Amino acid sequence: MLQTASQFFQVITGILGSVVFLAGTIALFRGGWRSFKKISSLADKGNAFIDNIFPDMLDHFCNTERVPRDIMPRWTTIMSGLTKSQSPLAISKKGEYLIKKSEIDQVFNINKENYALRIKETIKDKTTKYQLETECIRLISLLFRSDDSSLDPVKNFMYENPNKLKSVDIYILMGLLLRDHIIKEHPDWIK
Repeated sequence: MLQTASQFFQVITGILGSVVFLAGTIALFRGGWRSFKKISSLADKGNAFIDNIFPDMLDHFCNTERVPRDIMPRWTTIMSGLTKSQSPLAISKKGEYLIKKSEIDQVFNINKENYALRIKETIKDKTTKYQLETECIRLISLLFRSDDSSLDPVKNFMYENPNKLKSVDIYILMGLLLRDHIIKEHPDWIK
């Protein structure tokens, strides 16, 4: 006999999961290709939502303090496949390639001190490296979605190469470049 409500829900979850799995398998064998194409189309729409609209929604909630301020940068880190899973986050080889190919490195080198000063305005006093990383990613996401023209060459690259680089990739790549620049050039800003 089931002893707790938790065990009961685990059994129900297992049964429902099995039924869904069996139904999906049967549908696939019974002409499920059309269904698969519909699901694939739905997934493409979901990805477009995640890449274009969801960042704005998250940032709005962060600014209105309805969610923690670091949700946007953390979400960006999860969604981008261009970092190595280590502490601190590091840019992968694919990320380094895209930085050069998309001219992110040139844009960053021209504007890095301006970006750093904007971060200084945000942090006011000394900050932790974690908070610095969060603020750097957040700043780049704000600049990218604003009328700031400094990122126009990168936006042009995205337009001309729509499947090479997503907006979340730009947030993380430039955010980490900015974090590393500030740690190296402005160590007095770090606790």
